[in-house]
Amino acid sequence: MPEYSLLQIIAMFFIYAFLGWCAEVAFAAVGTGKFVNRGFLNGPICPIYGFGVVALVLLLFPLRDDIFLLFLASVAVTTLLELFTGWILEKVFHMKWWDYSNERFNIGGYICLEFSVLWGFGALLILKVVHPVIYGFISLIPHTLGLVLLAIFMIATVVDLICTVSAIMKLQKRLALITSLGSEMREFSDKLGDAISGRVIRTFDAAFETKEMYAELREMMEQHRKEEKALAEKNKAEEQELWETIRGVGRQRKERYEEAEKKHNEIVEKKSASQTRIVKAFPNLKVYGYENALKELREAIENLKDYMK
Repeated sequence: MPEYSLLQIIAMFFIYAFLGWCAEVAFAAVGTGKFVNRGFLNGPICPIYGFGVVALVLLLFPLRDDIFLLFLASVAVTTLLELFTGWILEKVFHMKWWDYSNERFNIGGYICLEFSVLWGFGALLILKVVHPVIYGFISLIPHTLGLVLLAIFMIATVVDLICTVSAIMKLQKRLALITSLGSEMREFSDKLGDAISGRVIRTFDAAFETKEMYAELREMMEQHRKEEKALAEKNKAEEQELWETIRGVGRQRKERYEEAEKKHNEIVEKKSASQTRIVKAFPNLKVYGYENALKELREAIENLKDYMK
């Protein structure tokens, strides 16, 4: 097995992370017909590919001459890496970044047989064809130049990681706020409906009882017509007062509802390039507890043509 220096290993990580990003972008372009930055980070790298290929190179070199065993080992290594990465990302961010639940022979939606086999063939291609070329290229880079370039790449990646994590945190808060406002709007609607229906029912009940009382009084005492008239006027005044109360409550709740709706729409349509990229990059992204809010956000991104301006 070749003796790789730490500098060479880091260089391999960045090169394969970039090539992995290119593969993801090409795959997305075939499916959607447009460019989508499919990386976890904003920059043109997919770290999982960098870690994956470095692991394959370091662990499976002794198996390079046995194609069948190399294929099986490649499937095992890449599948375990995808499973572990998906599980860790979900536990850390409470978000599922990809989901194979609709695929046959999947485990928790993190991995599935079809993609595991594809990773195995891809690993064979890399280890037998691509890596010798990449290693030869890395060997030609002067030590000092390589050190400077890798230092720049590492600093840029750390900064990118910080910005990405910050964008994810803001996205989660945004989805939580959208969900909260949506619940508040539904609560306003329900309360308004209950208040109006309850008042109307009670008013009609009171009116019905009053009419029965009037009939009874008319049958019993014709001489009390004046009192009945006064009572009717009193009931009419009370009903009018009741309706005015209902209208006042309705106006207040309507104003609160409209205010919540306006704030809700502003948050959904808020422009954020980093958050938009994350949502577009992972079409199967799941944010537990905020599924409806994420759906609204996706629809807003698709509908607003100038969203990224």
